[in-house]
Amino acid sequence: MAQVQTPNQVRNRNAIATVGTVCVVGGLAGMFAFGSNLGSFYTLLSATLVMAGIAFIIAASFMWLSKLMPDWYRESTEDQARTPAYKNYMKTMWKCMAIYVVLLSAFSAAVQTQLHPAVQAIASIAPVLPLAWLMAAHVRFVRGLDELQRKIEMESVAISALITSLICMMFGFLVAGNVLHVNAGLALLLVFPVLCVTYGIGKIFVIRHYS
Repeated sequence: MAQVQTPNQVRNRNAIATVGTVCVVGGLAGMFAFGSNLGSFYTLLSATLVMAGIAFIIAASFMWLSKLMPDWYRESTEDQARTPAYKNYMKTMWKCMAIYVVLLSAFSAAVQTQLHPAVQAIASIAPVLPLAWLMAAHVRFVRGLDELQRKIEMESVAISALITSLICMMFGFLVAGNVLHVNAGLALLLVFPVLCVTYGIGKIFVIRHYS
């Protein structure tokens, strides 16, 4: 039986879907504007923005589908959502994403101008800082959970890391064997989104295992 989501869950879902839609539309606009120069990093960055937007939309879809999931899944996720650790993590996540979008826009502008190499390096690394903050927040989030929820999170991350490593190895051999030709910068930028998606999928199986 489907369960009605709380207003807070609906707001989070709609906000994530909105961010994803904005990323996809902005990325597609960038690809259209710079599509004539497929080798430009800005075009590749636009493609990455599209992929990030798709990841957000997939996350929102999972949140919507969660009300259709079996009781064992809903009970686990709802128990986690009620913890102070989860609420603090969500607040930090939105702050990190807001800063990330600003720094990503600054980086996009920087790659189109001739800057001093040191300034260019700082502009290139800057978008990683809010992601590092988000990862630190995730560690605090996991530490704030009870033993079972912590075990679920750790095993989900482990499964995600293993699957992502296998995917990277597979594409690495395909590129080395001249079967595929992939831009190295774009490939590296896609690792984290793949890690997030496989984490979400792996978590479903982990929750089922302990239910």
